[in-house]
Amino acid sequence: MLRRAMSRHRSGEEMAAFRQRFLEGALAQGVPEATAEQVFASLTGFASYGFCKSHAAAFAKTSYDTLYLRAHYPAEYYCALLNNQPMGFYAPRVLVGDARQHGVRTLPVHVHRSLAECTLEDGAIRLGLNYVDGLGEAAIDRLLAAREERPFQDLADFCRRTRLPRRLVERVILAKGMECWERDTRRLLWVLGAMRYEAEALPMEYVPAEPQGIEPMTPEEELLAEYGATGLSAEGHLMEAFRERMARLGAVTSRDLAHAAPGEAVSVAGMVVIRQAPPTAKGFVFLTLEDEFGLMNIIVRPDVFQLQRGTWATGRILVVQGHVERFGHQINVMATQAWGLR
Repeated sequence: MLRRAMSRHRSGEEMAAFRQRFLEGALAQGVPEATAEQVFASLTGFASYGFCKSHAAAFAKTSYDTLYLRAHYPAEYYCALLNNQPMGFYAPRVLVGDARQHGVRTLPVHVHRSLAECTLEDGAIRLGLNYVDGLGEAAIDRLLAAREERPFQDLADFCRRTRLPRRLVERVILAKGMECWERDTRRLLWVLGAMRYEAEALPMEYVPAEPQGIEPMTPEEELLAEYGATGLSAEGHLMEAFRERMARLGAVTSRDLAHAAPGEAVSVAGMVVIRQAPPTAKGFVFLTLEDEFGLMNIIVRPDVFQLQRGTWATGRILVVQGHVERFGHQINVMATQAWGLR
C-alpha cells in the first residue's frame, strides 16, 4: 500500500497516514527515531515526483531516438510530427518554426502539389490539404479526384470541377494554395466573389470578369490571412507583423536575449506557446513565448500573476517586462508585468 501511494496516487494525505506506522515499525527494528524520520521524509519527497526505473528507461530511449531522428533525418522527422497532430506539447505552428531553425523549409498548401497530408518535396515539407481549416476528408477527396483527371487551369476551373463551397475555396486562397495562378490574394478573392454559385455550383460556361483597381494585400495582411486559414505560416511568423512596433517599444528578440546579462532589465514579445502552473510550483506560473527566431522562457511570481491574471491567463501575444536569470545555458525572464498585443 505504501508503494502504491508513492508511485501512483502521489497523495500527501495517503503518505501521512503511513507515517506513524512506519516510525513504530522502524523503532521496533532498533532504528533511531531521528533516522526513521529522515528516511520517511526522503520517501515522502520521492513520492511527489518519482516513478519506476523501467518508466525512466523508456523515456530515455524515446528521447534518444527523437534527438537522433531530428539530427539525421530532420525533414522526415518534422513531416511525421505534422502528420500526427494533435499530439504532445507543441502546436504545428511551433513545429514549423523549430523546423525552420534547424534548416528545414516548409512550403504552403498548393492545389497541384499538396496531398491530403504533409509530404517531402526537394528536402522541404509541403503542407497537406488537411491543414486548410474546414477542408475535411470528403472535400479533399473531391479535390484530389478532380485533379487526377487533369490539372486545374484557373480559379474558375477549380470551382467548376471540385464544386467546393465558396467558404472552403476562400480558405484555400488565404492559405496561399492558388499562388500558382495569381500571387495577389485579394484579386483571387475578388474573382471568387464575382462568381454566382447556384447550389454551390458554377455554370459550366462561366468566365469571370477581370478585376480593376484592386489594392494588393500587404505582406502583414497575407501573413495574418494564412494564420487564419491554416493556424500557421509556412514561410513566415506572426511576430514579423509586430516587429517594427516592438522595436519602437524596445523589445528584444529571442536571439538578442541569448546575449543578455544576468539581472538585465528586458522587454520581450512573442506568441504564447505553453502555459504551466504545476501544483508543486507554489503559485508560480511558467510561460513559453515564441518569436520568429526561437523560444523564450518566462517565470511569473504568484503576486505578479494575480495583479494581471486576465492577461497572463488568456493573452495570446504578450509583451513581457522583467529581468534576466541565467542558469548555465538556460535563460529565463523573471516577469514584472505584461500586456497583450492585438
